[in-house]
Order: sequence, then structure tokens, then C-alpha cells
Amino acid sequence: VIAISSFIKNHIISNYKVDENRIVTIPRGIDTSIFNSNNVSNERLINLTNKFNIPEDAHVILLPGRLTRWKGHILLIEAIAKLKRKNLLCLFVGDSQGRKKYVKELFNLINQYKLTKNFRIIENQTDMSTIYKLADIVVSSSTDPEAFGRVIAEAQAMGRLTIAANHGGAPEIIVNGTTGWLFEVNNSTDLAKKIDYALKINSEDRNIMAIKSIERTNKYFNN
Repeated sequence: VIAISSFIKNHIISNYKVDENRIVTIPRGIDTSIFNSNNVSNERLINLTNKFNIPEDAHVILLPGRLTRWKGHILLIEAIAKLKRKNLLCLFVGDSQGRKKYVKELFNLINQYKLTKNFRIIENQTDMSTIYKLADIVVSSSTDPEAFGRVIAEAQAMGRLTIAANHGGAPEIIVNGTTGWLFEVNNSTDLAKKIDYALKINSEDRNIMAIKSIERTNKYFNN
């Protein structure tokens, strides 16, 4: 029996009658030749910057993943509202898969917090490596545990500052405080604190974290 993370291995042991000795953990991998910052051209970066209308002085926060409630979009909106910073631009990038009511709910909440200039909801994108490179911070705020957390590994491979909820496969990918940060599950206040901290770190510490993130992802999660 193959488990794609230690989290899933423990889930199998707890919920199914499978001998632990029969389970082999093989982490789900990513293609690090695609998710490699060095392989993203300036032309691609400029094209998407213009397409998404990203201001030059904006700090870009990316939440990649399909537009469904358990991915935690509402949690990130609440966290950004707590920060009260005008120079943040959050990108929700993912397919809504027909969830028009949920998308409308997100727009309504963004309007309620008067954050319309701080958010873009963008569907059906294919050049994700360039979108990752646009981001200063990548957030995975899933309210339910991810079996692995592929977007976390992709962001780490791209050397992006990464923040994820502390459950599921995320703690296996992020070394808290070393390659990224973990925040308390479903806690928008803690998420806001982690984002604020990430925004304030200096360029030297950012570069050190990026190098460690890339090295660890290449070592353990390169498919």
C-alpha cells in the first residue's frame, strides 16, 4: 500500500485494517524543471504582470487552488482585513468549476471589508510557474487537511515565501521558521501575523529561506 504522505499513512492505519509494515510512504512529487524560478523568462513575467494589472509597488500574495470553500479563501480575506495594509494584492487563482454562488460570496465579502483594490479572482490559468514567481508570498489556508499539499511544494520549489495551515501534509513539506511558516488551523489572526512577519523580513533572510526551500524540495519532492 502506497501512502503519499505520512499524514495519509497514519490515516490508513487509524481507519483501515492495514498492517503498518505493508504501507510504503512515497511523497507526491512535482516537476522541478517546470517549477524553477530560473526557467521563467522576464517576458512571461512582464506579460502576466500586465495581464493581471499588478501595481509596481504591490506586495503580491497568492492563494492557488480551485475555488471551493475548504481551500480557505475566506480565511485569507479575513486575515488581509486585519492587516489594514493598502499595498497588498491577493490573487485567488483557480477554476471555480461552476461554483458561481461561492465566487459571488467571495466578492461580497471582499466588498464588505472594502478590499476590492486588494483582490483579484483569476480563473483557468496554465502558466502557474510564472504566477508563482509573481508572488512575494504563497498561502495555503485550507480548512481541511491536504493529503499532501502540492501547491506548497510548488511554491517552495520556486523559492517563494510560503505560509500554510498546520495540518495534513503541510508540516512534512514546510520546516516551520526555516523554509516557511505554519499557522494555526482556521485562525485568521495567526495567519495575519505570519503574513505580516513574512512581509517584514529583510532581503538576506528571504534569500536564505528561498535557498533552503528549493534545496529541500529538490531533495525530497522532485518527481
